[in-house]
Amino acid sequence: MLKNVSFIRLIYLFFILILSGYNPITQQEAYQLEIYEQAKKCYKQAEYELCQQILTPLLGHVPQTSITPYALFYYALSAYRQSMLEVAEITFTKLEKRYPNWSEQNEVLYWLAQLRFEQNDYITAFFYLAKIKDPSLDTPIGQMKNHFLSRTENINLLETLLRHYPKDVSVARSWLNKQIQLPFMKQDSVRITQVAKQFGLTDPIDDPLREIKSIKKDIYQVAVFLPFFIDEVNYEEKNSNQFVLDLYKGIQAAVEKLYHEGLNIELHAYDTKKSETVVADLLAQQEIKNMDLIIGPLYANTIPLVADFARKHGINVFNPLSINSYAVGNNPFVYLFRSSLETQAKQAAYFTQQHLNILNPRIGIIYGTTAEDSLKAHLYREYVEEVMGTEIELMLELEPKTSQEFLGMFRRTTSEVQVDEQDKFIFDDLTHIYIASQDDLIVANVLSAIQIRKLKPFIIGDEAWLKKSSVTLDQLQHLKIHFIAPEYIDYNQESLHSFRRSFYDQFGMYPNYYAEIGYDMMLFLGKSLYQYGTYFQKHWGDTAFPGQIFSAFSYGKHHDNQHIPIIKFQKSKFVICNP
Repeated sequence: MLKNVSFIRLIYLFFILILSGYNPITQQEAYQLEIYEQAKKCYKQAEYELCQQILTPLLGHVPQTSITPYALFYYALSAYRQSMLEVAEITFTKLEKRYPNWSEQNEVLYWLAQLRFEQNDYITAFFYLAKIKDPSLDTPIGQMKNHFLSRTENINLLETLLRHYPKDVSVARSWLNKQIQLPFMKQDSVRITQVAKQFGLTDPIDDPLREIKSIKKDIYQVAVFLPFFIDEVNYEEKNSNQFVLDLYKGIQAAVEKLYHEGLNIELHAYDTKKSETVVADLLAQQEIKNMDLIIGPLYANTIPLVADFARKHGINVFNPLSINSYAVGNNPFVYLFRSSLETQAKQAAYFTQQHLNILNPRIGIIYGTTAEDSLKAHLYREYVEEVMGTEIELMLELEPKTSQEFLGMFRRTTSEVQVDEQDKFIFDDLTHIYIASQDDLIVANVLSAIQIRKLKPFIIGDEAWLKKSSVTLDQLQHLKIHFIAPEYIDYNQESLHSFRRSFYDQFGMYPNYYAEIGYDMMLFLGKSLYQYGTYFQKHWGDTAFPGQIFSAFSYGKHHDNQHIPIIKFQKSKFVICNP
């Protein structure tokens, strides 16, 4: 549409220029005008190659007249029509630079943007469009943006555009559309709502809970889908499924405590046996449809069956152990009790952002070869670069068996250097390092390398290092290490000691990690049921609910626990250093 409008406008403006008596036409201009008119007729008849041939003499070493920019414009258009994109862009660029005050400069910028879009250079395309000041082009510009933005799947590109053009409705709409296509765990639900509200757009998040009423009851029915393997348990031997039994005992202990507080939960235990067939048969039972909450299952092959059932019947499901977003997918009724890998990486990046207290921070990432390490490393990088606008200086992947050589490079005791010299110098200059690995060798060797070089970077690591004793007391005391600790427990709290005593009285044994998870999860969910009803998530908001064992639980519109303590060693003890 714009092409036809442009053609008519250019003819009209050119003849107005002549008829208005602007600078009496010279003989040279009369000659060029005659050639231009011939070329224009060829263009109108779609004879683009011939149009170019006719205009060529006007573009060489001939006197520049008022005809020249029109000749350049139609030469560029003819090149574009023949898919000669490079020639078209060179010509339009020449026209923009040589004739900055030409009356049709906005048309030139429009076409330069079109060409950049077609080369997937969206950043430059938006730069050209931002320079256009003609309101009559607003509609075609909007159509162009919507067309090309709908073609990109690059969410990071859209993040960048939204950051640079925060008032552009086309960018906002496209960003929203791409956001809601992501799995729930990767959606930025808070920002989605903010952007939609800012532009007066409908919140695109599909929320089936919006029209569902949360019902309060006197007794709540809770199904527990776990691989008990009751028929195979040998109570005289150590069993591979002992952790499942411990988890369930924790749940039972919480139900007992809730009962003494006047909150009635009726548990229904179902043995999944890690079998899809067994789970399908269980879900076919009529009583499952009447459950108010389902806990479990644990294994990947059975999770989709229960998740689909939950979506169909509107029953909330909590996975007690998983930290992988696949367990949630795009199911509005499925939640993780623990913090996902994605949330852990984002929290690490956010904490880094809060501690960029120097003028020129240099951030590096060192990670292992496991899928979890790679996911956390790349998500951290994505957040730092796209949200914070800070470039990552070093992205280094290490294998456990070669991490010793990494350390050796700094000791200069080996010639088999696995890190090039440039990376070594970058390493020395880093102000912040995120070590996305739980591997003992990688952690120990990287921390030792930092000590050998007498460096003092701000380090973010994982609480698993402490459980595995991957870090020494000397390193805790002298390096600035902060630990992402989603499962941090304050062992001095009275609620923990009270739980351990009551658990022992009930089961004749002290609780372990899995019993603690089962207990704190069931307490949190049981109290949520009684306080808010069957769809308690509708009322959570941004509240952080304190745990009895673990620090706190905070979900908002997310589907995993967003509350992640970050701890450091200070004065011979660990302290939480984020609110």
